[in-house]
Amino acid sequence: MREVGNDEHSNRILGRFSLEKHQYRSDGLLEVNPNGAHPIFELIRNAQAAWDAKLQRASRTLAEAVAEYKRRYKRLPPQGFDDWWEYVQKHDVQLPDEYDQIYEDLEPFWGMDPQDLQRLQFDWEAHFDSYTIGKKKDGPIMIVNFSLPAIQPNTFDLRDGGYQIMELLKDVEDKIPPFRAIFSPHDNPNLHIDWELKDQALKHAAVGTYINDPPPVKLDGWISSCSPTSPAVLGPLDLDAPAPIPKAKTFIHTHKLVMDPCLHPSLLLLHGQFLSHNKGPVPHRFMPPQFSYSPTMLHHDITPAMPINWLEDLAEDWNPKWEERRDERLQWRGMNTGIWHAQDTRWKEAQRARAIMWAGIGRVGGDGNVTILKAGTEDQRVGKGETVKWARWAPAMLDVAFAGVPGGCAPGTCEELERVFEWRKPLDMIAAGNYKFTDRIAPWIHYIPVQVDLSDLADSLTFFRGDPNGEGAHDDLAKKIAMAGREWSLRFWRKEDLTAYMFRCV
Repeated sequence: MREVGNDEHSNRILGRFSLEKHQYRSDGLLEVNPNGAHPIFELIRNAQAAWDAKLQRASRTLAEAVAEYKRRYKRLPPQGFDDWWEYVQKHDVQLPDEYDQIYEDLEPFWGMDPQDLQRLQFDWEAHFDSYTIGKKKDGPIMIVNFSLPAIQPNTFDLRDGGYQIMELLKDVEDKIPPFRAIFSPHDNPNLHIDWELKDQALKHAAVGTYINDPPPVKLDGWISSCSPTSPAVLGPLDLDAPAPIPKAKTFIHTHKLVMDPCLHPSLLLLHGQFLSHNKGPVPHRFMPPQFSYSPTMLHHDITPAMPINWLEDLAEDWNPKWEERRDERLQWRGMNTGIWHAQDTRWKEAQRARAIMWAGIGRVGGDGNVTILKAGTEDQRVGKGETVKWARWAPAMLDVAFAGVPGGCAPGTCEELERVFEWRKPLDMIAAGNYKFTDRIAPWIHYIPVQVDLSDLADSLTFFRGDPNGEGAHDDLAKKIAMAGREWSLRFWRKEDLTAYMFRCV
């Protein structure tokens, strides 16, 4: 291996006092300064301080919760807030103030005339691929309408998500007023938002008035959802070309910002949700209210707390003690989901296929060498990194493969998938959704955030696991994050926490 940065001896002599600061960019990324310490040390410290402060300032009484609600949202809490608070206290729900996602999802609808909104909802209930749950006064919550394909033998009942929501709200349904809520049964959103429409709705909501003349429909695809001053609009980005290669080493400091394609337009070229629609669909001229499991920043679907794939805890044989986990490679198995695989789609650029190719050959189009930051210590400069041969590094560090057999593919492409990729037996892993509950979980404390382009993954893995020989590992920090993530799921992602979210939302 060949070191690119300053030599290690000089690093130690210069010590902590000569270390320079990293750049915290406004787009949620930290840009690495080679003359600073490895940034993960700092990211963990900052995240822990922010998380501790969030826990400390949490409301302890109803009066405090009401005051905090008014401070954050400049409006009174909704009717029934005291019933919700009673549930939160009874079930020891943590962070009772951290529901900004609900407010952000619902705020644009306050800028619409309630009668117009009701008409929109009524019409949208007939929209194909949806179901509606609701209740009448003094009645139970139930599925009150649906427009779904007929259930065939051995097929999944697309109403299952509705049954799960009904079960979540069963204990509080007598406290919930009459309502109707439309849900998409799929794990992706479909309500592409027009930025100008949403901006007008938010401005009207802020002053208590309503939109009466929606702007004309834009034909700009995905970037119709972005501010005129955003990087996605000012770019411009060539949506027919491969995603640009990052010019600097970066890590995530604010995960929610890094999920925004308006700030990071390369996401449009890296994820199946966007690649499936090429340059993007025409945005909706109106804003029908609909819940979807995994909204993006470019959609106005409302985020629900869904118990899909929820587990109370792992079985003992699935959760060996940290010291007994012998295989130190990064492991992943999954199906080739996320995009339709055919000759006329860009499936090779979607997140899952790209991850498998990355694990096999490194950066597509590279020369077989990659530069990886040395882990080092807190008083050492991180430098520019070491150049390593990917063919030697990857097998010792990665165990990444598709599981089962190809699916979601056209004839011919299925066979190509079998030829191109290695397919292995599934590991005992649970699938996960992509949910936006960043207010209630902390990167670098409960999980290690990774960019969609995977440009930081090798550096993060090396920091915690060490090089292929295990040198430079920070196993204690990896264990701490893993244990904190499990503890978070047991304290912050219980069924009662999901109920509290949906109770407050509806």
